[in-house]
Amino acid sequence: MRQIPPKTAFFDIGGTLGDVIVSEPDGSVLRLEVYSGMQETLEELKANRVRIGVISHIGTHPPARVDRMLEEAALFDFLMPAPGSVDLRVYLSGTVRKDEAAFRQALRQAGHAATPRECVFVGESATERQEAAKVGMRVTDRPRLALDALLGLQPSYLKVVVPSAHRGTAWHQVLLEHLLLPLYVTGPGGSTVYAIGTGEAAAALRDYPLQFEVRCLGDPGDPLTHDVYLLRDVVAPPGEPLAAALASDEERSAVLDETHEGLIVMLPPDKAIEDYHPAQEAFHGHTQLLLPSTAWLRLVGVGPNAVTPAWLATIAPAALVAPSLTPQEVAILHQEIREPVLHAHITTYSEGITDSRHILHPKSASAVARMLEDLQQTLGAAAVSRHGFRHRARETETAPVRTLSLANVIAELPGRGAAGGNAPEGIILVGAHLDSTATGEDRHRPQSYQPRTEPAPGADD
Repeated sequence: MRQIPPKTAFFDIGGTLGDVIVSEPDGSVLRLEVYSGMQETLEELKANRVRIGVISHIGTHPPARVDRMLEEAALFDFLMPAPGSVDLRVYLSGTVRKDEAAFRQALRQAGHAATPRECVFVGESATERQEAAKVGMRVTDRPRLALDALLGLQPSYLKVVVPSAHRGTAWHQVLLEHLLLPLYVTGPGGSTVYAIGTGEAAAALRDYPLQFEVRCLGDPGDPLTHDVYLLRDVVAPPGEPLAAALASDEERSAVLDETHEGLIVMLPPDKAIEDYHPAQEAFHGHTQLLLPSTAWLRLVGVGPNAVTPAWLATIAPAALVAPSLTPQEVAILHQEIREPVLHAHITTYSEGITDSRHILHPKSASAVARMLEDLQQTLGAAAVSRHGFRHRARETETAPVRTLSLANVIAELPGRGAAGGNAPEGIILVGAHLDSTATGEDRHRPQSYQPRTEPAPGADD
């Protein structure tokens, strides 16, 4: 009697299971920083007899090195086939694309060439999810939704508001227990949560004693294929909703909700966030891709001092106490934080390397490469690495949306506590961005800017 293979979940690696941190200058894989909750997600799949595989483009890295990276991240055991079972690792090297042919190969290895709906592909790239869907696989970019997708459930984008009378309760844990995937936290005291969840979870929260206000945004199944952004810097005409600031009916139809920070918009796979242009005098760019993370609802601190990340936005400037500095530290700051010194640093990247740092410009990577080199010379190669990420964009107004592979620069220095020892709980994160100013951009028609050819030298802010 022929046995039907069990359901299978295929995962991309970088950007899905975790962040791939790549060392410089040789470009070898350094480590995989696994996303929070990933171990629990994979354990849940295993407990439901779902096989786990990977389908990932590994570039020039040997498969054995990728295996070792997964093993060091404590994920490789989830991929190990049972005795007599098939290997579900699909590594694509060189110029091999993650297209329909690659996903058909994965289905054959899983024994589901004729039953593709028994498999789900989990990946952050909308383009890759489209290719997987073409061969009949279920798709999602959310690892926590892999089991829901395999079971045919249709998650929705949700807006959850905690009533003011219950904001002092342990409502954060209640939302996590209902398997919500938080995307963003805002509102008074962080009491408004945008999340992904099933219709069953939404109904249960409405009936919960804390009387959550729950509203479904968009249609069931949207989170499996559509991305959601917070579109800031939107100015509407007096007396009009913020959505009125968008330039077309198509753009306005993508609005899911309005907050005091801007618009929550939903993009299908064939759209880029640069397609959305406020009709009033405001530049695009102050946007945030809303990615699921339980960290939004995880409390930081102990006892009455425990807070969520949304608390950071509520700190009054008067509540901040300046740290005490030694005379030597003050002298260093006065020596280094001067206009000529800062201007020399800025012009090194904004003028001396290239006339553009727009991500679509052919030379935009030059500034990143120079930053890596400078930090390595100052801090040592071991302290500097790259964090790869992807962004969907168009090269021209009429070009199709494509996924770009880009990189952040990460430099790490060990800190010292007050007593001279290591103090991991006292980590200070200092962030900066490679800003750019599109000098040829028409303020009233920002899509007229040609990023591959026109200057974007950098703002001196």
